[in-house]
Amino acid sequence: MKLGKRILNIIAYPLETEKRVGHLDILEEMFENQKSLFEEVYVYSSFDNGKDYELRKGIKVITSKIILPKPLNLLWDILYLYLKFRKNKPTIIRALVPHTTGIVALALSKLLGVPFVVSVHTDRKFVNKVEKNIPWFYEPFANFLEKKVYEESIIIPVISNYIGNYVNSFGEFRDKIFLHRNWVDLTLFKPKKMKKNYDLLFIGRVEKIKGVDMLIKIAEKMRNIRIGVIGEGKERERLEKEAKEKKINVEFLGRIEHKELPNYLNKSKIFISPFAGGFTFIEALACGVPIITYENEWANEVVLEGKTGFLVKKYHVNEFVKVIGKALKDEKKLEEMGREGRKFVEKHFSLESWKKREKKIYEKVIKEFKK
Repeated sequence: MKLGKRILNIIAYPLETEKRVGHLDILEEMFENQKSLFEEVYVYSSFDNGKDYELRKGIKVITSKIILPKPLNLLWDILYLYLKFRKNKPTIIRALVPHTTGIVALALSKLLGVPFVVSVHTDRKFVNKVEKNIPWFYEPFANFLEKKVYEESIIIPVISNYIGNYVNSFGEFRDKIFLHRNWVDLTLFKPKKMKKNYDLLFIGRVEKIKGVDMLIKIAEKMRNIRIGVIGEGKERERLEKEAKEKKINVEFLGRIEHKELPNYLNKSKIFISPFAGGFTFIEALACGVPIITYENEWANEVVLEGKTGFLVKKYHVNEFVKVIGKALKDEKKLEEMGREGRKFVEKHFSLESWKKREKKIYEKVIKEFKK
């Protein structure tokens, strides 16, 4: 039995961007799952001036047609979607970024008289501190709006306890917070016996927040190891040039299709994410590849010291070198950790358990909204 007539998903970036960073097939799986719960599935692609199209059969993509500066674009999104859905209202609105699409979802919820749900994946304050992508004078306003979204939410799905603490920093929202971890395709990401071409592999955006520059420093001190870097970003050109000038063994592989990532992971001894990680952590563990990363609250939930990987206590190149050197000397230990990592992911990050939680979220929001 379906939960309702239609669901409207509002995403914060053009789908082409999601494809570039390797998230599109993950989103598609989410939308595909919604088809079993709702009769119609709509996806609104903000900051996208393309034509409306179908993503997969039965998943209708609506593009914004007009791109304006960010604050104005949010107002345009609200107006455009209100006019689009005022006669054929969605049963529920789903958004993934509290301080942008969450605001749009909240406004539409009020205008259309339908419930909304916003899941939280990122600590915006921390990201902005590193990348400075929100002007300092806009920060208090962004905080106010984000808090408002949480206040009006019936339930707040978060991908980790760390993110739950972040949400709670805006007020007392523990009764609303619902732990809804990411998932990994365990049939695609699985261990394979392959020749190890890389000692260390990084997958992600080549941006400041990911700490890719640390890989250059590591390679300078450990010239006998080979490091692979998969991904694109603002820092790639500069860092690739620096690696060539210093004649170090860091190979920039660019963007690789998501379905090909398991092969690269299985060709690597260790997955490394110097500063921050997300989906790639659980994808690496699913392939039986241990992780080395800087110790922080989010990493602590996935990288279990000595079991699924190693946590570097101090963010300094010498600390990374020490941990990497020790890890590479004990191949048997790496194999044991790989098996532990696979078991851990099977228990906590399966698609099946994610689907059950997803349905529970929609049921609760729709039920509570009717009261």
